[in-house]
Amino acid sequence: MKILHIEPTDMGSSQDEIAEQVMDMVAGRDFPSCDEFEAIEGQLVTQACQRLGWATVPQTGGLIASWEETTNEQ
Repeated sequence: MKILHIEPTDMGSSQDEIAEQVMDMVAGRDFPSCDEFEAIEGQLVTQACQRLGWATVPQTGGLIASWEETTNEQ
């Protein structure tokens, strides 16, 4: 499963920048399930803030991923 879009939620005024950075990091990555993304979401937000040169990371909010629709053709 691939992520098409990431929507930030309740992370403050610069949340769109965080979402863009995370999207850059996961673009094209194939996740076996939504759970795998959710398990590393906090790490991705922290890495995004580091890439932006920020000393702090939002303590609230998160990311909502929109997933590519898949078909189970065999």
